[in-house]
Amino acid sequence: MGCRLTAAGIMWTSLSLAAAILNCTGYYVPYWLRGSYHNAIDVSFGSFRRCNYPRLTDEGKIEIINQCGRYRTFADIPSLPWQRRFPY
Repeated sequence: MGCRLTAAGIMWTSLSLAAAILNCTGYYVPYWLRGSYHNAIDVSFGSFRRCNYPRLTDEGKIEIINQCGRYRTFADIPSLPWQRRFPY
């Protein structure tokens, strides 16, 4: 006898697979997280990359870097909740 799924089982499996794919995509590739810095500069960030981000200069001033970059070290992640996202 073969394994048969009911309509509810097929729907449950399909929704579970879709949710897993969306969760993985949202965690690793969230380039769709966009915002603005003081309503003037468009910015985006994700788990591993950021675009048009503020940086503190040696003089203590904030400057906007108009390019995309990666987090080089764990301490470069902008906030503690984002740092806690990573298991290491």
